[in-house]
Amino acid sequence: MSAAPADVPGAGRYPLLAMGMVALGAGLWSGLVRMGWAWPLPQPALVAAHGPLMVCGFLGTLIALERAVALRRWWAYAVPLGVGAGGLLLTGGWGGMAGPLLLTAGSAGLVGVYAVLLRRQAEPFLLVMALGAVAWLAGNATWLAGASVRAAVPLWAGFLVLTIAGERLELSRMLGHAPRVQHLFLAIAVGLTAALVIATAG
Repeated sequence: MSAAPADVPGAGRYPLLAMGMVALGAGLWSGLVRMGWAWPLPQPALVAAHGPLMVCGFLGTLIALERAVALRRWWAYAVPLGVGAGGLLLTGGWGGMAGPLLLTAGSAGLVGVYAVLLRRQAEPFLLVMALGAVAWLAGNATWLAGASVRAAVPLWAGFLVLTIAGERLELSRMLGHAPRVQHLFLAIAVGLTAALVIATAG
């Protein structure tokens, strides 16, 4: 009963959604330039920011917003806010390392959101998505530490794959899978996350 007043009204979520859409537009623009389209760039670093904008600025903001809505706590919206702000900084080429720092902090915040959700409901699908958030955090931390975007890409891909896999697992609950099926699914997800972290660290 106390959850509803602590949530953010629907209209308050629109600016967060808009930040993700800006990152999407900038990411698509830079992607077309990378493909050879002779379009002007608002700032030169936008081409190199294509991957971070698409994975972190766009999808990261939307996934974090979705989880904040599920948690129904006002403080959880700080996560998509930070991620979206990081995407805006990358889009404009402002702030130096402030953009990557906000994206990394936002991914850490998403791990925290999943931890709270798992305390409420220890479901396998949430654990799989939480592993995806861990992979995202590891990828952002790798990038923030000075590695190339290419080094972070496998971990970012793991973030998206595990998030989608967790959502599919959630949708499949009505099929009534045997516990061993879910256990195998979790083992694969844990193995994938560990392999990504080890491969990137190596």
